[in-house]
Amino acid sequence: GHALQRRTLRTPLPPLLRPRPPPATPVWCFAQLEEDGGGGACADLLGDDPVPLADCCLNPAYGYKRHPQGHCHTCRSGAWGPWGPWGGCSVTCGEGTQPGRGRRAVGRRGGEARARGRGRGRDPCPLPPEAGRWSPWAPWGECSATCGAGTQGRSRACADPAPRCGGDCGPGGARETRVCRAVPHWGPWGDWTPCERPLWGAQSCEPAVGQQRRTRECVGRKPGGPACLAEGGVATIQIRACYNIHHCLRE
Repeated sequence: GHALQRRTLRTPLPPLLRPRPPPATPVWCFAQLEEDGGGGACADLLGDDPVPLADCCLNPAYGYKRHPQGHCHTCRSGAWGPWGPWGGCSVTCGEGTQPGRGRRAVGRRGGEARARGRGRGRDPCPLPPEAGRWSPWAPWGECSATCGAGTQGRSRACADPAPRCGGDCGPGGARETRVCRAVPHWGPWGDWTPCERPLWGAQSCEPAVGQQRRTRECVGRKPGGPACLAEGGVATIQIRACYNIHHCLRE
């Protein structure tokens, strides 16, 4: 069989129905633009009638006005000047942004000669971890044993100064222990005995001087090991004079 082919004939639109191109922006064109001295003053008008902006700015050294008495604009494209310094980071720890860096468009007049790009910049600003320092060690604690070998510990803090942003204080730890041996030492004194006088027995309402005694133990002493040192000539027993007249009746 034979295949059929179709084609469509398009009828051209009448001139009045065709889409019109956008109208050109009419401007008054000038051959001289005094950018440095006159602050953007135009001179040497090219013709008395306005011309399309694109035609006037074929020469980037020209200037133009949108109105005969309006502000003078340059045809030259603007360019960005150097960046200013960065502002402060948006965070004090971790990763943030640094806003506030700006730059100026050089050669821009009246907002018409715009430079391509951005006038303000933002950039990530990761802050690295800051290490801290260990505080001095505290004194050693008491030995865990009262006789023989034991352990004792001491501690310190990571706060001199404290680390920031995930930092640490470096090698070492916050606590350490060591082996210790109990040193013989005196225990607490016991109670005083009743007031007595040798060879006389208990003193009761007598003018004679009696005695009282109390004792203590040497804690942590091993058999055959060193004894506790006497304190002021006093070791295990302490004696003092007494008068037991507290409960006497007066006649």
